[in-house]
Amino acid sequence: MDELDLKPPILVGGGAVELYTQGAVNTGDFDLVSTQQTALETIMMKHGFIRPGGPGISTRGWIHPDLKLGFEVVGSRLLDGYADTSLLQMIEVEEHGTVAVISVED
Repeated sequence: MDELDLKPPILVGGGAVELYTQGAVNTGDFDLVSTQQTALETIMMKHGFIRPGGPGISTRGWIHPDLKLGFEVVGSRLLDGYADTSLLQMIEVEEHGTVAVISVED
């Protein structure tokens, strides 16, 4: 998203809790909020994510078959636009899952 000069997605829900608790709470997928859903999904496809399909399959989410990880874009505005975005933290997940806080959004 950075390379396209687009705002990064925001991790919400159980995935955010898992990251915050450093894995003490586990989730099955990652819920994201993004104003650029089509661009995000295109990028994720380039990284191996697929949308399951076929008879009897109905999902809005994406999975990575090798990593066994899933994600779903659950909205385009954090808390329908009522969130205090000054509380958001930009993070970078580094090698071996180390998390670094880069900046606090204003």
